[in-house]
Amino acid sequence: MIEEFVKLDDLYKKNPFIYEINEDYYYIGHGICQWCASHDALDWFKLYREALDRIGRDKISSRSSDIVEEDLSVLVRYYRKVMAYSASNVEESERHTYRNQIDKLIASFSEIQKSELLRQMKDYENVFYYHRRRL
Repeated sequence: MIEEFVKLDDLYKKNPFIYEINEDYYYIGHGICQWCASHDALDWFKLYREALDRIGRDKISSRSSDIVEEDLSVLVRYYRKVMAYSASNVEESERHTYRNQIDKLIASFSEIQKSELLRQMKDYENVFYYHRRRL
């Protein structure tokens, strides 16, 4: 279950990341809201998702101590690659319009799509915890 403190409004404050909605991929975060067409970025994103699925969302969200260290290292490496690709697509000239773009994008989503986005945001936060511990 998605915790209540995760809100779609948090997207404005988050580091840019890739989110998938109905097989469409978007860079969304502070300073960016745009469709993602980079094959390299999407390859890293898919590897990130596979690593997350391999470990299990429940283990990640509970910060379980029985996560295999090698699996966690792989997950964090892929997470960082996705963050880097996302951040590299932020265009300074577009920074002033990204909030409006995020609002429009979210408004176009169904409730099911919004729930999926919230779940991905929670995954992002949970993996971010491990990313921060390894800096």
